[in-house]
Amino acid sequence: MDALWNADETCRHMGKSMGNKNDSAVKRHQSHWLQHLPRVWGAVAIATWLLLSLILPARAESKSLQWLRLDSDITVQSNGDLRVSETNVIRFTSGTFSYGYRDIDRSRLTDITDITVSENGQPLRTETSRTDKGELRIQYFFAPASAEERTFVLAYTVRGATRYYATGDQVYWAGVYAARNGFPVLNARLSVTLPPGATAVMAGAYGPPHTFKGEGENVVIAEATAPIASGEGFEIRVQFPHGIISGDAPPWQATFDQQREYEEIVKPRNDLLFLLATLVVLFGGPALAVVLWFTIGRDPHVDRITDYLNEPPAGLSPGLCGVLLDEKADMQDIIATLIDLARRGMIVIKEGSDHGLFDQTFARGPNFPYNEFKTARRRSRYQGASDTPAPELALHEWALLDALGLDALPKRALSAFQDSFYTYIPAIKEALYQQLVNQAYYHNSPVQSRRLYQNVAKLLLYGAIAWALLCVIWLWQIADTAILFSIALAASSLAFRLVARAMPVRTRQGAEAKMRAEAFRRYLQNIEKYTDVKAATALYERYLPFAIAFGLDHTWTQKFAAASAPAPAWYVPLPGGTWRWSSRDEDTATSHHVPVSGNATPAAAPSKDDLTIAVAQPSPVTLEGVNQQLAQSLASLNSKLVDMFSAVGHTFDSHPPPESVTAFRDTVSDIGDALGEWLSSSSSGSSDHASSTRSSGTTSRSTGSSWSGGGSRSGGSSGGGGGGFG
Repeated sequence: MDALWNADETCRHMGKSMGNKNDSAVKRHQSHWLQHLPRVWGAVAIATWLLLSLILPARAESKSLQWLRLDSDITVQSNGDLRVSETNVIRFTSGTFSYGYRDIDRSRLTDITDITVSENGQPLRTETSRTDKGELRIQYFFAPASAEERTFVLAYTVRGATRYYATGDQVYWAGVYAARNGFPVLNARLSVTLPPGATAVMAGAYGPPHTFKGEGENVVIAEATAPIASGEGFEIRVQFPHGIISGDAPPWQATFDQQREYEEIVKPRNDLLFLLATLVVLFGGPALAVVLWFTIGRDPHVDRITDYLNEPPAGLSPGLCGVLLDEKADMQDIIATLIDLARRGMIVIKEGSDHGLFDQTFARGPNFPYNEFKTARRRSRYQGASDTPAPELALHEWALLDALGLDALPKRALSAFQDSFYTYIPAIKEALYQQLVNQAYYHNSPVQSRRLYQNVAKLLLYGAIAWALLCVIWLWQIADTAILFSIALAASSLAFRLVARAMPVRTRQGAEAKMRAEAFRRYLQNIEKYTDVKAATALYERYLPFAIAFGLDHTWTQKFAAASAPAPAWYVPLPGGTWRWSSRDEDTATSHHVPVSGNATPAAAPSKDDLTIAVAQPSPVTLEGVNQQLAQSLASLNSKLVDMFSAVGHTFDSHPPPESVTAFRDTVSDIGDALGEWLSSSSSGSSDHASSTRSSGTTSRSTGSSWSGGGSRSGGSSGGGGGGFG
């Protein structure tokens, strides 16, 4: 409090020095309130204690009772009416009670009349009303009861509860109702007295363990031998010969019998049919997918040619090799194609750009097919073919060069492709697939083959979802097992989804080419096992695109960096310096331009300004020479090259999120903020709702063959409902 007082004094003096008298008065008021803060908290604590002292005794004085007995005696009248007498023996153990009530379900009867409630032969005041569930509520009032035992007898006449059948009339009544506010009934007895001349042809009781007598007699009695928990009922059912009592079947009987027949005969049959259909689809769908793969989804058998090959399969570019192996055109196949074009002198990759030192620049190489671009553009203008490739380039190579846009600009920064290059990727991938078809390695495009079976999987999945929704809305009434059919459809969808990956089929030529590509991959992966790496450093640049396509670029570069291999001619690192364009072939060490393919004439080399390099060195670039002239080598470029491959892949594949995703993200963020504020300013609790389950103990005595109207289980009785005291 001293610290608060000092702070207040400081504020007060500052207010005076500023000439603000109002602020000074406010500060003095705050200081006065802070001085009395302990007293305020003390008063709050005392008030809380007094409130709790008043509430806790009231809570401790909760009402409770023991339901010692609930007996129901049903007498069948000659006109079919039932006179029901319910005897309730109650021991009130705590609290004060002044009324009781009985709720009677009216769904399987037509009317209730002549209601009386008495205690020790004296009538009690009663009131009738309707509950929210449409039940008839009989409420009766008695002298306050506390810590004593009392007996109440409720009697009433039920019309339209007796069931009429040609094979025998029936009384089916719930003598002990299930809803009793959590109080068990310790003892219970149910009795049915038939009219003169009638005997019980069939009789049964449902609910707790019980004894039973009276079959073949005029009076049937069932008595519980164990307490009946709240939530559990006790029902009695008696059938006697038709024609003894007068009257007709009540209006609700036909509908009820139809529903009972449906639930006990038709619905189980539907359950069986849906279960069989589920099993057929559950096992048949995946089996069909496997059969399709086995019959039309496997490559022709080709024996293993050799353990390894030191050259790639003829006619296969690096990107095509990668797709042929895993049947999937991905980013590493695109990057392999890019580096292969650079190795062939069509493009050059320079470290750094106008946007920063950590960027890269793509520029035209000395063999860039500039004239072919002009010819293709001119041809497409007049013929309407926008994807006509240059004859010297494969489809995917043309698509990649077209995406780089170096025909329009002499050089472009890698960062310029951020969030834009992804629009070209589908066309490049499609060109890779189509090129494999054109070269007779596949009958159909692998992506189209996969898409066919993926679409089948989607249809099955959509069918599973639609069927599940249909079950929730309607089919649950027809069969409980109907929902299982959606699970079978989903399982079949998953099977076709998995098989779709293996459905592209190579031709025999394609299978042989794949075998050779795998042998070549093993060679690249274990080159130190088959070749002296230090003596074959020229292989690094030549086979680097294939290593990228095979996912071996990191280890491939590490192995040749350790062997002092020459740095790639197509990569210009920082700091800049003189460089040269050359091809490194195992049979020559001369420097020359690399032709694109066949006898094509190379395009004119770009100017020095376009490439920012000078062709000056006639000798091969070795590790020693690079160290002397540029302080760069493959060893020092190792991590840079690998990082460059990663950066290119990340940039090419980057794309901005859709507007819908951005809007959804903002909406979720706003909802999260609002929810956080609400949680921080309020608290909530939860309460458990206790419930009891119904037991299914059944005893049935019969001198006949079956119940009139069907049914052999509990449920479907008249009466029922609930009751209690308050």
